Amino acid sequence: MSDVEAYSLGHLPGSRHVPCGQLVQETDHYTSERGARIVIMDEDGGA
Repeated sequence: MSDVEAYSLGHLPGSRHVPCGQLVQETDHYTSERGARIVIMDEDGGA
């Protein structure tokens, strides 16, 4: 995942920055729907 600076330079509308080490823990905060899809993208735009 990109750092905060890279995120501020550009990201998809509606996306949220979550540090890689906290991704699993933060998932419950961002999606309350069981079975929801989460798309992870790197700073080059790859999914």
